[in-house]
Amino acid sequence: MPEVTSGLYKVTLVQSFAAQIIINTFYFTENLDRDDQQLLCAKAFDETILPAMASVQSQNLTYSEIIVDNPTGTLAAVSFVPTTTAGTEVGLNMPSFVAATIKLSRTTKETRNGSKRVGGMTEENVVGNGFIAGFLTQLQGLADVFADDISTVGAILHPVILKTRNADTDPFIVNPIAAGIASPVTSSQVSRKAPN
Repeated sequence: MPEVTSGLYKVTLVQSFAAQIIINTFYFTENLDRDDQQLLCAKAFDETILPAMASVQSQNLTYSEIIVDNPTGTLAAVSFVPTTTAGTEVGLNMPSFVAATIKLSRTTKETRNGSKRVGGMTEENVVGNGFIAGFLTQLQGLADVFADDISTVGAILHPVILKTRNADTDPFIVNPIAAGIASPVTSSQVSRKAPN
């Protein structure tokens, strides 16, 4: 897959749920390979991905910040206040480490598949260790959004998987996301568990 030397963006979504901070990170390439478009990237994320996430996350989960960095550019990271402030699912909170897993299928074998652990689940959407059918449909809708381009006036961005870099001098290798697939079972994000 391509090595990119410009137009790569890292989006960090900062959330709060059950007195814990939850972080999700996403990577995008800009369709014209332009650098220093952090604000446009933040707006596209805010307008496209955040409402889709809110539709499956608890109303008790709040969004505090969207941070956009441009590793191939020269300008500093941008902090953006989300226009969507909280999830919309009504129900009893599950523990903060309970998550929905979305697999991000790679296009080529050059990287591993990606994944997202989406926190802020509610008990009403879970039976046993799995999600109820209607909610799984909602999760698949979110998975589809994760695999689609995002856009705002002035920018189109493509979701990618970034190959792990072992050193700062390693190239940025990206792999377009072919599809998003929601898992029917709950998972856990161990890093969100409180220490004993």
